[in-house]
Amino acid sequence: MIPVIDHLQQMAEWFNSSARDSGLDVALDPRSCLPQLRNPGMFHAADMMQAYEHCRVTEEQVGVAVRAIARIISQPRRSGLIDSKQDEGSAGTAIMLMFACPVGFLISGIRHAPLYLTANEHRRLGEARGKIRGFLRLYGDIGIIPSYPAARPDAQGHTQDDGGLDLVTYLYGFLEADRYPSGQDFLTEIASAVTARRMPGGLAPNLEAFRQRANGNGYEQIVILDHTLCASGRSSGAAPSRPGPVLHAFAEIDASILDETTPGVVVGISSGTAAPSMQGPVWKL
Repeated sequence: MIPVIDHLQQMAEWFNSSARDSGLDVALDPRSCLPQLRNPGMFHAADMMQAYEHCRVTEEQVGVAVRAIARIISQPRRSGLIDSKQDEGSAGTAIMLMFACPVGFLISGIRHAPLYLTANEHRRLGEARGKIRGFLRLYGDIGIIPSYPAARPDAQGHTQDDGGLDLVTYLYGFLEADRYPSGQDFLTEIASAVTARRMPGGLAPNLEAFRQRANGNGYEQIVILDHTLCASGRSSGAAPSRPGPVLHAFAEIDASILDETTPGVVVGISSGTAAPSMQGPVWKL
């Protein structure tokens, strides 16, 4: 488990360095989750090593995500598109954006709920849920500590001694607010709760339904559209000149959903160049 421990410490350093540069008054502290990694049970060790092999993020992915998180928090309810050159690696950046939810709560007190929309394919949905479950297994217990502790309660009314929380604890509150017990393990339930297939028809009705459900439970929705998760298997060989799935999705979004007075935000990550006429600004991160 030494490689996992080393990686968690390195990832926290990447995050904290980018957070300082971006003016985010939070830091990741992996010390609370290290003891169980030094003496793991056999099943936990195997699950963690699999997550490490398949779901670990890079320094670039962390940096782009932290800068996007800073923008989400400093400019609330302003949707936008990250023009990424990471190709397949953009999924790591997209999943890192889940940290916007607990980080934003610690800084502003606003409860956000993440939602990842995938192509309307069971295979693509399953891939997304597998990536998110592995990500939560690897990083979900890392402490998130405010630089100036205000002892904000987490979504269940509990705090760590230092006023912080972790990603899994935060998402537990969202799951409890919108829970349909499935009998699956806890991380699988969370991964299922924060993902959905894009159903046939216009995208705007899909997003509006999710937004209203989140608002009814006291949350504002962060909808995350990543081109590697949104692309269908049938379109994977499409000509590079065609608009990518995220650009196409943004073109379909109703302006009212992107209005700054509407609770929630939509963040897209695309490997293509954004069209000047697309809805929402392009974020240069």
